[in-house]
Amino acid sequence: MKTIKSKLLLVYLLFTCITLSASFYCYTIYRAREYNAEIKDLIHVISSEILMLNKLEMQFVAYDSKNNVFFEGAGSSYVEKHQKIVADIHAKIKTLENEHIANDKITQRLRQLKIQLIHYNNDYQRFVAKVKERGFRDLGIEGEMRECIHKIENSYKNAGDESLLLTIRRNEKDYFLRKDTTYIDRHHKNVMLFRDQIKQDKQLTIAEKKLYVNWLDNYFVLFTKWRVIDNEIGIDQGIGMTAKMKMHNNQFEEMIQSINEESDRSGAVLSTNNKAILLTAICVSVILSILLSILFSHIFTRPIKEMSEYIDLIVKNNFSVPTKNLKTDSNDEIRDLFDNVNWMVNRVGVYICEIKKNEMIIEESARKFRSMIENSNDAIALMDKEGKIIYASSSTVKVIGYTSAEMEGRYVFEEIHPEDKSNLLEHLKEVMLYPETNVYVEIRKKHKDGGYRWLECHSCNMLQDPSVEAIITNYRDITSRKVSEFKIDHQYKELQKVNAELDGFVYSASHDLKAPLLSILGITTIAKHDSNEDISIFYFNMIETNIAKLLHVIKDIINFSCNTHLEVERELVDFNQIIQESIQSLSYLENKGKVDFNICIEEGVAFYSDKARLGMIFSNMISNAISYHNYDQARPVISISVGEIPAGQIEIIVSDNGQGISPEYHSRIFDMFYRASTDSKGSGLGLYIVKNIVEKMQGTIELTSIPGIGTQFKMVFDAFLPIKITEVRSSLMKMHA
Repeated sequence: MKTIKSKLLLVYLLFTCITLSASFYCYTIYRAREYNAEIKDLIHVISSEILMLNKLEMQFVAYDSKNNVFFEGAGSSYVEKHQKIVADIHAKIKTLENEHIANDKITQRLRQLKIQLIHYNNDYQRFVAKVKERGFRDLGIEGEMRECIHKIENSYKNAGDESLLLTIRRNEKDYFLRKDTTYIDRHHKNVMLFRDQIKQDKQLTIAEKKLYVNWLDNYFVLFTKWRVIDNEIGIDQGIGMTAKMKMHNNQFEEMIQSINEESDRSGAVLSTNNKAILLTAICVSVILSILLSILFSHIFTRPIKEMSEYIDLIVKNNFSVPTKNLKTDSNDEIRDLFDNVNWMVNRVGVYICEIKKNEMIIEESARKFRSMIENSNDAIALMDKEGKIIYASSSTVKVIGYTSAEMEGRYVFEEIHPEDKSNLLEHLKEVMLYPETNVYVEIRKKHKDGGYRWLECHSCNMLQDPSVEAIITNYRDITSRKVSEFKIDHQYKELQKVNAELDGFVYSASHDLKAPLLSILGITTIAKHDSNEDISIFYFNMIETNIAKLLHVIKDIINFSCNTHLEVERELVDFNQIIQESIQSLSYLENKGKVDFNICIEEGVAFYSDKARLGMIFSNMISNAISYHNYDQARPVISISVGEIPAGQIEIIVSDNGQGISPEYHSRIFDMFYRASTDSKGSGLGLYIVKNIVEKMQGTIELTSIPGIGTQFKMVFDAFLPIKITEVRSSLMKMHA
């Protein structure tokens, strides 16, 4: 054994023998414990499936026992799953029996569990059959019972006996809900009373009496039969089959618990018996390993340790220690290794001086470049021709929030705003088309915080340069600049809109205010020269009409101003009070008394909003509906409904069966001072104010109108500050009081 290879081979063989011996003992212990664990896992699966049987049983009672589809013959998915799990449990028990478990107690318990499962399944199938026989609603015995009583209800219309019939139905339902036997006696007594009343009813013929009595007797027989079956099932009372099923489940639980305890005991015994073998094997292996390690470490490590210490000294001192020749008495590969180390140390000493000089030059250049890149507000990215980012400067985190490591490996199109992807694609095409040319683009990219940032990008194609081989992109954050640009543009457009509305407002308001004043002035001049009292009254009426128009215009202008400048107040709204006050405030209108109002407010609607603005909405809507109604028809109606819709919002609908609005006017009906007809009596501000109020209250308004049929306005608002329905009713009751 003059070579290291032969010595190491001997060491390897010795350690292999020790390892194989220890592994054999460990494997024996492992297989025994694994077999025991497999049996326990299978028992746990059976336990879980038995719990699933109980769950499916409850789901059948909760859902399919009250589902018409089951009673119509479609079957029950819960029953099918139940039977599949029962079959699966039987299969697993059979698997355990085939394993020939050494523990007799576990084998006996598994046999008992199998028998108990058969009895449980038979009882469950009888339970399902009884539920189906009992029926539900219009099917089964309950359906036949209801059919008989419905025949009596539909055919027997005697007013004196109808209350007794309702009492019988109420006794039936009370028993269904409470399962109180007191209601059975009352039910039987009332049935007998009703039977006697049918016989004594002089308005009925003998054939009718026999028919009604026969129906009543059949009903009572079916009710009695239903009650007997319901007691046998015992779902609500916890008796009968339900109690029996519960007993089965308790027995299952006891058996599974007993099997688990016995399995745990067997595992503990097995663990105790194998512990001695395992400890013996470990001790022998450790002792042999220590002895062999001491022996061979003395042979191999002494010359290697000397060489290692010398190399470590050279490395720690950066090859600045004097070189020396290592010597050894060994005649194997260690001598060759020592000779090579001596030669290597001599050569490295020559190279190290040159390396240090080059490192100083490179480090200085790198320090300058790194400082320039890291302290810049602009970020730099390098990407390949596929658009994959291969380098990102550290200033990337200042621009888009991501670190260099997070950006490298991504593609340039990731996190780009959908509207800017086409611009970026065109930008990259231009970059590829014109190498070594600076190309500019502005795009939006998602920041790490989730928002988008505007970036100003300058790209240059350097793929043909061997020292770069990438597309260089220099970009900076210009979000603040773009936001300022957008804000200026938005303010300019808003200013244009306000100026246009102001011009129209001044023109229309001056015209609407001037016309009634000129009419009043002309009427006053005529009245001065006419002394006839009747004509004077006519002139005064005309003056009053023009003043009313003037006041209406002024009121609309005030409402418009209030809606524009006042904040929205939020308080609990009583819709009935607001609607009634709005109707009452319009009593001065000429045709108000000819219109019927149909008001429907859903009970318990909770809405927190601005009462004053809602009053303006209802006042304008109702005023328009009265002014432009069709009074030639038999019954002019204005309908107002308030209710809650599924999205958690409040819906207000104001409709009438009046003249309607032509479709060509729908798009402009909400414009300021717009009148759909030359005969319009209003100022043209009403619907404009309504739309502005709805938008200020964060709602929406829709118009539906058919000429000659009528008009409907639907408004939807968010229900602010939702509260419990009981609190809402309490608040409304206090307000009404």
